[in-house]
Amino acid sequence: MKTSTAQRHGYVCPKCKDDLTKDLQGKGWVRHKNNSNCDFEKGLKDR
Repeated sequence: MKTSTAQRHGYVCPKCKDDLTKDLQGKGWVRHKNNSNCDFEKGLKDR
């Protein structure tokens, strides 16, 4: 998921409500902590 989307939603997925990792390295994307099956913005990153 895009880091910008995660930040807007307080690092909680708006679709499945799972917690998201923080983008500490600034790569433009974060992942779900528990639900890797959620497809909301899967593979998308900020450019």
